[in-house]
Amino acid sequence: MRSFITYNRIIIMSIEYPPIYSKKRLFQWTKSFLRKYNIKPKDRLSQSFLINPKMLHEIGYWLEKLSVNKNETICEIGSGIGIITYYLVRNEYKVLAIEIDSKLANASYELFKRFKRAVLINADALEIPFNCNTIVSNTPFHMSSQLLLKIARSNNVSKAILVFQKDVVERIAAKPGTKEYGRLSIIIQQVFDLKRGSIYSPSSFYPKPKVSTQLIVLVRKNEYGLLYYKLEEITRVLFTERRKKALSVISRKLGLSKSAIKELGIDDKVRIYQLSPEIFVKIASYMRDSL
Repeated sequence: MRSFITYNRIIIMSIEYPPIYSKKRLFQWTKSFLRKYNIKPKDRLSQSFLINPKMLHEIGYWLEKLSVNKNETICEIGSGIGIITYYLVRNEYKVLAIEIDSKLANASYELFKRFKRAVLINADALEIPFNCNTIVSNTPFHMSSQLLLKIARSNNVSKAILVFQKDVVERIAAKPGTKEYGRLSIIIQQVFDLKRGSIYSPSSFYPKPKVSTQLIVLVRKNEYGLLYYKLEEITRVLFTERRKKALSVISRKLGLSKSAIKELGIDDKVRIYQLSPEIFVKIASYMRDSL
């Protein structure tokens, strides 16, 4: 893990920095920046860089609405070429930017080495602790589910402003009985209050992804303890047979008697994907207390 510590210097505007108020100019700046450092976006890391200033300002809106203190450090996951990082430090937030790609980290470091409010770490965000209260991320598509679960497990993280593929957001927000509903829906809805923000077309990024994205806001309502680890475990097992009748699947997979299952409020006809998050929590609680 490589750490870049910034120098103490006044933040100033310069043509070398991202022009964050014009989509056209930000697009041109991004292409120029990538050419300058001979960077070719990597598909395997889902590298697609934000060029829509509207998203930056929406992130800023939510930081203010959530009363994020400018003296606390925001963790930015997947900081890329530093456009969001620059927006945050320009608005006087302190940022710990985490970027796995060493070439991007070295290039974006050149932007922030003058700024005392930004620290850049070249590391895999999934392998280091989140020592911050607030997370911001234009999330790389390949790590969406893993990042959500890590944020959920990190109890010191109370707020997160995240950008995901729209289909991931549909899964997170899904209701019982829908095709999108699954273990991610249950876990995230139980741990966080979820607010959905704006939808952004592929043209908001360079290179263009194949799908639209959506900004979401998570605010923690429950700490992630043994109950939620048990919830992870049982949902992983039960959703392998999501369309089968819950009574038989729970009995067979978890070893509960049918009478005990019925006492939890589960009838004979309901299927796994039709059970509410609250029912899954009841099952997890029963399993935890049976240890």
